[in-house]
Amino acid sequence: MNIDHMISYCIIINLIVAALLTSYVQTQIEEGQVRLTNGTNGILEVFYDGQWGYVCDDGWIEVNGDVVCHILGYGYAISSRKYYYSSDVNYRLNFINCIGGEDNLLDCSYRVYTPNYCDSYEHVYISCQQREGQVRLTNGTNGILEVFYDGQWGYVCDDGWIEVNGDVVCHILGYGDAISSRTYYYSSDVNYRLNFINCIGGEDNLL
Repeated sequence: MNIDHMISYCIIINLIVAALLTSYVQTQIEEGQVRLTNGTNGILEVFYDGQWGYVCDDGWIEVNGDVVCHILGYGYAISSRKYYYSSDVNYRLNFINCIGGEDNLLDCSYRVYTPNYCDSYEHVYISCQQREGQVRLTNGTNGILEVFYDGQWGYVCDDGWIEVNGDVVCHILGYGDAISSRTYYYSSDVNYRLNFINCIGGEDNLL
């Protein structure tokens, strides 16, 4: 084996080993939990009556967007608007009215969606402010952990990772405790931002 091949081989091995140390978290889903389809922005979904579904924008007010963003551990809503989304009208709630500061969307006043009441262009789309220490999971309620640090999104290496960290992440995102928190192989992407994270429980920001 020549030196070029040896160098390439070592780089590949290092990337694979690093990727094996990515943190993967899975959360418990509770009634009234929310998520956005693209993490910090996207179509609003709510978990209601045992299913994920959309929110119709009837009666939607600006403060609702701030409440959703805060529940997810983000800053205020940059925008909150109606959005056309194909022909999917799996709505769960409408006429939501928050006062601000609610920890769960069901703490706001709302109506259970009536079939055929809203069209496919009445989904709620929210964009949240990003702030240092924000977290997100690649699949919403589960997935590879990402953290916003020094102006960029990146991954968390699992060096020193402890069980309570997973609970903290889930709570920051407005979910229950972590069902699991483990290492995960993720291609060769080693865009890590943090490692050796050690929480005590109750933190509202990973930093």
